[in-house]
Amino acid sequence: MSTIIRKDQNSVRDDFNPKTKAALAHRAGFCCSKPECRALTAGPSNDGPLALTNIGVAAHITSASPSGARYNSSLTSQERSSSENGIWLCQTHAKEIDDDETLYTVELLQEWQRQAEAITRSLLGQPQGQMPFYVEIEFSLHRDSNGGLIVGGVTNLPEKTKLMINLKRYSNQHLLGQTKVAVYNSTFIAGPFTNKELPHPHAWYSVEILAHFNRPWQQPDVVLSIIGMNGKGITGQFVQDVHPELPESEKRVFGVFNLVPPLGPTDTPPQDVDLEKAINLVKTSLLEIDGKISSEPVGEVVSQFISASGISTRDGWSAKIMGNGSVQVTFLFWDGDSQETAEWNVVIQSGEVHYFNLSAKYMSYNSK
Repeated sequence: MSTIIRKDQNSVRDDFNPKTKAALAHRAGFCCSKPECRALTAGPSNDGPLALTNIGVAAHITSASPSGARYNSSLTSQERSSSENGIWLCQTHAKEIDDDETLYTVELLQEWQRQAEAITRSLLGQPQGQMPFYVEIEFSLHRDSNGGLIVGGVTNLPEKTKLMINLKRYSNQHLLGQTKVAVYNSTFIAGPFTNKELPHPHAWYSVEILAHFNRPWQQPDVVLSIIGMNGKGITGQFVQDVHPELPESEKRVFGVFNLVPPLGPTDTPPQDVDLEKAINLVKTSLLEIDGKISSEPVGEVVSQFISASGISTRDGWSAKIMGNGSVQVTFLFWDGDSQETAEWNVVIQSGEVHYFNLSAKYMSYNSK
């Protein structure tokens, strides 16, 4: 039976029972289910030979109480406290998903749960020495005091791994700068990138990371002992076959991150941004999705999308200024009984519009 604590209508909680919590932890391999984290959450404590440490949390996908994140009133108490409504996370990311329910949607968390269980299942019974090295990378784009663009990254690639970092203007993929770096203490930094010592404008940029593990790249022996010659021991979303038509293909690390840096010293300050203009810019934009340009602007596609059976407008369009000076435009809608959000990002200075989540991608393209 689920543990249900009832004090008043605002403090009702449909919590997981111990058996459900244990199942969520085991099915995730006692690792955080956030793909960029996957931190081990259980291990020994120094307090004694039988002492244990657990930094994992059985988190609700839709909240256990009406006052929580992503609460779904249509669920029964049993459904709300079932394993299908749970995800195993480290303490940091358990708090993070509840602090930003707009970013961490039900759909996204369900996908994390599926991915985590699939990874755990694929690793069962594999000797440690034969387990693939799952490459993880995170990027950020900042400015130095003069407005130069600084690429910062965090990765689990081995110490001293050699990387190539490319900075491109997203709109035309023009190469703005290229530099070689190495991983130290799980981090790497590239830049500053400037335009003849002047700041690059406020716009979308593509940051590429590239690493080969063949002889011409001359990766250190300690790196190759972990990754394997020609990358034979690596896997993950940032790993590509160099020759996909061949089963013995060399593998490389390759990732592209599309980012908006903070405003530069000559850019218009955020308080001058016209939010209604940003919404209209999204509605009238023809976006390129997977290499193809939509036949209709976003506003028309959204109108057609919400005319489908079971889809309806919730709160409609809104916008807010983000910390980097760009504008987040959202469209809130109902998908059956589920509250959903489509998000786009707008850079007013350059007129660039990008979809920011899966719902926005679906609402940005019509092929006819």
